[in-house]
Amino acid sequence: MTASTYRFLPWSRRGLADRITAADAGGQLPARAKVSVGLTVTATAESTYDVSVYGPGDVIGIDQQLIIRTDPRPNATDFEANYFPAIEFDPPDFPWLFTPAASGADNHLRPWCVLIVVDLSVVDAPAGVTGHPLPLLVVPSAVRSTELPDLAESWAWAHTQIVAPAANVALATALSDQPSMNVSRLVAPRRLEPGKRYAACLVPAFDAGVARGLHDTPPSDAPLNPAWSTSATGDVQLPVYFHWEFSTGPAGDFETLARRLRPATPPNTAGVERMYIGNAGPELPIIPPADPSAYLDMDGALRAPTRSSATLAEVPASIQSALRATLDAAAAQAQTGPTATTPAVGPPIYGQWHARQHTVPTDAPVWLRELNLDPRARVAAGLGAEIERQNQEDFMQWSWEQVGRILEGIRLLSQSRLSMETLVRVHTRHIAALPPDRLFQMAAPLHSRATQGAVTIRAKMEQSSLPNAAGDPALRRLTSAQNPTMRAAVRRAARMAPAATAAATPARIVPKLATGELDVDPTRFIPSGLVGVRETLDFYTVLGGMTITLDEIGMPTFILLDAYDYYRSATTAVGNLPIPGIPVRANITTIGIVAEAQVQPTRESVGASTIPGTNLTRALTSMVSGATPVVHDVATVSRLQQSIAALAANNIVGAPAITPKFVPFVMPSARDTLVARMNPRLTVPARLQTMINANGVALGMPTGAQLAVQAASPVRVAPTYDRIMAAPELDVPVYSYLAKLDPKRFMPGVGDVPSDSIMLLETNPRFIEALLVGLNSEMNRELLWREFPTDQRGTPFKRFWSWSDGGADIAPIHTWPATNALGSNTRASSGGQIALMIRGRLLQRYPNTSIFAWRAKAGKLINPPAASDIRRPIFAGVLGTDIAFAGFDLTDVELNQGDGWFFVLQEQPTEPRFGFDEGSGATPPAITAWSDATWDHTATAPGHYLRITGNPLSGVLHGTGRFVDHAGHLASITIQKPVCVAVHARAMVQATTP
Repeated sequence: MTASTYRFLPWSRRGLADRITAADAGGQLPARAKVSVGLTVTATAESTYDVSVYGPGDVIGIDQQLIIRTDPRPNATDFEANYFPAIEFDPPDFPWLFTPAASGADNHLRPWCVLIVVDLSVVDAPAGVTGHPLPLLVVPSAVRSTELPDLAESWAWAHTQIVAPAANVALATALSDQPSMNVSRLVAPRRLEPGKRYAACLVPAFDAGVARGLHDTPPSDAPLNPAWSTSATGDVQLPVYFHWEFSTGPAGDFETLARRLRPATPPNTAGVERMYIGNAGPELPIIPPADPSAYLDMDGALRAPTRSSATLAEVPASIQSALRATLDAAAAQAQTGPTATTPAVGPPIYGQWHARQHTVPTDAPVWLRELNLDPRARVAAGLGAEIERQNQEDFMQWSWEQVGRILEGIRLLSQSRLSMETLVRVHTRHIAALPPDRLFQMAAPLHSRATQGAVTIRAKMEQSSLPNAAGDPALRRLTSAQNPTMRAAVRRAARMAPAATAAATPARIVPKLATGELDVDPTRFIPSGLVGVRETLDFYTVLGGMTITLDEIGMPTFILLDAYDYYRSATTAVGNLPIPGIPVRANITTIGIVAEAQVQPTRESVGASTIPGTNLTRALTSMVSGATPVVHDVATVSRLQQSIAALAANNIVGAPAITPKFVPFVMPSARDTLVARMNPRLTVPARLQTMINANGVALGMPTGAQLAVQAASPVRVAPTYDRIMAAPELDVPVYSYLAKLDPKRFMPGVGDVPSDSIMLLETNPRFIEALLVGLNSEMNRELLWREFPTDQRGTPFKRFWSWSDGGADIAPIHTWPATNALGSNTRASSGGQIALMIRGRLLQRYPNTSIFAWRAKAGKLINPPAASDIRRPIFAGVLGTDIAFAGFDLTDVELNQGDGWFFVLQEQPTEPRFGFDEGSGATPPAITAWSDATWDHTATAPGHYLRITGNPLSGVLHGTGRFVDHAGHLASITIQKPVCVAVHARAMVQATTP
């Protein structure tokens, strides 16, 4: 990828404004510039005209959508006093859009508007005035010299910025072809003072603009003068196009604050606090304070990396035994009733509903036992319960916002339950009771979807000898007892046998076809016409002599009687053969054969007249009479005999018949399959799973067709299919609530962390798990109390940290393996995650600071880094006002392997800022680069504007920037390059200077 850099232009113009020729010499300007335009027509003299271009006196307001950024942001309270306030516009030529002049050779072009910054302790903020189109700013005469800059130098405060390749490019092309990569900017080069409130105001730079903004009409022919003069007297009234307010904080920019950070090593006690358990309640034993076993190290969400996770073995056995008896008392009372020695109400067993265990187990679930028998874990769970109690109204509001679809799902379940129970009766009485063949026909649409073994019923039918039409609705209607033909047949049968019943009975065709009782091959016989028409062999009339006609059967055909008798006998012989063939006539040489030569005249005779019968008679008579004699040629007849013999020898005609094999279709098995597949206890839940889903997961159908969802889902459906047991998804990072509730519980000893320090800590999965179980248990109790449809087994809160990928810290609690110990069910497992903690004003002032880990090599950052050499934070957060932390997917082993890792804090590079570093107040040292320049080098007093004329830096050149040839040079000189600070992980372990 080509490297890019910022390019700063002292001005830019487009459109008609670019055609202005009169140069800006720093004096008076015309109210409107004139531009010469013309029209050129071929063979005609060119005509030119002077056109006036809008000037500053024509502007009454600006479209605020053109403003794309302000620095600082409106109402900022911690702006760096050493930076210039600035405002950016989308059009790259906006500051000079209405300036009625062009730039001279010195590239000085005054903008038509300027940005000023006024101290709100001496100047009132802009306010609206009746009759004025714009807010009014009044600068008292006593402070005009300090609150207003010198407009003669306004050319230096406006520039155009282009992001372009570092190589030489055509800047004009970059401006036009890359509009998203350029902006225009106005800066107010005032040296601000820490701890003050200011107002940044965009105001006119010329008197005509002031007059128009004050609702006056400036004269169109009067020259333009500056909007104010610092040497004049009297108050200055200025209309304000746009303004915002902000406050400065204590001195210190990113570089200054980053240099203050010092690596620190957390003590082994970081993240823990001594907890006395010797007098925890009347149900627990009393342990004297002098006894070491009366104390436990209560940990928090963050701890020193050198500490290991707490264990249940550290809790005295007497405490465990007493806790077990106290917690189990409630379950005992539920079975035997309260006694004089047991309380009516006892403490909760955290996680009991998730584990379906209402007494403290002696073995598994291990996490449930450790959670409830370790006072430290119960305290963490109690903190989670307290978070719920203090925020329950917000949590319940979010829960009720999610319940709408759950109630709709319950309505669907109720309707489906009614449908299912009704359909079960219909299925039992009207479907399962049908004979196999009738059910088979009625369920024909299911044949291609109902599987019987590995294939569908349709495929089974195609593999059998049962005709495919057996399942056709037309055959069902044809053989139905309600068919009119069937009913008529019954009536005729009743007349023929009066004693027979008149009720129609269904034809049992399909089961007979399935078993082979009926022949399923309708072409088993040789149909008439294939080798003769037996029905017509004896129907003819002798016309006379040896000629006959077949008029009696509708065939006006004439043929010789001898030939007819021969054909009849030959046909009868062929028809009686077991396999039809093509025999050769014995008299073929004497009678001859009919060829194309005989057929063609007959064809012509038939088509010669419009009387078909007459033509056919004429044609046959001519053939009989020998007008077109048959072929008697010996060679021709011999070839025909040889061809017929070859066909017969090759079995092309007359091949042996194939004996068909009947494949039965098992109708009862098909009936059982269809009855099972049409069972409403299967079909209704299957339909429901297309209508209800949980978190995008459709309802499944486990054994017994009970509706349920995956184990990780917060929704379960009762086996009766009439209600949904749901838990809301409250996707908020819980750490922020704990930090607000008690920062010392979030990280015990946090108050001892030194200011301006950076250190490595580790997350504590055991504490996080215990807190989330307590929070979810208390939330489920509240949901039950508020009549939310839940069974107390949901996990509404799954996130403790604010993970960058949006993931959760824990899986649903009811899915935790029973053998897992407390602390091994989180995303980080029992080892925890490395967390970088920073305390100081750096991240408070620069919340957009980029934080990441960068692999080291030979004591330096690997450059260029590979993708595996950079690790981004996987979670981040803040604690209080001056502590921030970020978690990394790194282990202690990785931090110590090879050359280790750097942790990098980088200023946001996409927001250029301008100004000078704060000086020490003493005589400033000589500078070798513009990055070394401070406000002291400019001889600008705090609260005053930077002056170009007479400045000590005038004419100084470093690199390509001279102070100050034009606005582009001023921007390149004052831009504050992003600062990056890197601290090696080992420095935080050894607490050495970075």
